[in-house]
Amino acid sequence: MPEDEKLTQKVIDEYASVVDFLKTSRSFDKEIMFFVMNSFGEYEGAGMYEEVINLLEESPEDIIVPLIKLGLKSSSMGTRYWSTILSLSFPDRILLHELKENLCIDVTRDFALIAIEEINKRR
Repeated sequence: MPEDEKLTQKVIDEYASVVDFLKTSRSFDKEIMFFVMNSFGEYEGAGMYEEVINLLEESPEDIIVPLIKLGLKSSSMGTRYWSTILSLSFPDRILLHELKENLCIDVTRDFALIAIEEINKRR
């Protein structure tokens, strides 16, 4: 998705339609979830990214955790940011290295720290 200031109503509506379809179909195909994880632009996506996070939180752990790991290394700051937030719902040790790397990024630092603390509690 483009940055919020570049979003058009048409793009928002089409994105919302895809998210609604995925929520209704409950299809958690790995390839589809990969594209969903990488659809985050910067900022809030006109409020749609919360809906996407809700969808991703329903994904099976064995599918979503490896995708979060990839998202935490993304060159897209939007994908990194939202992957860091999503990691709070899936505190898995395999995310530790990437979460630690996100401690040095202002926009992901706080969420990365909380996720790391949660993972360490589960050890």
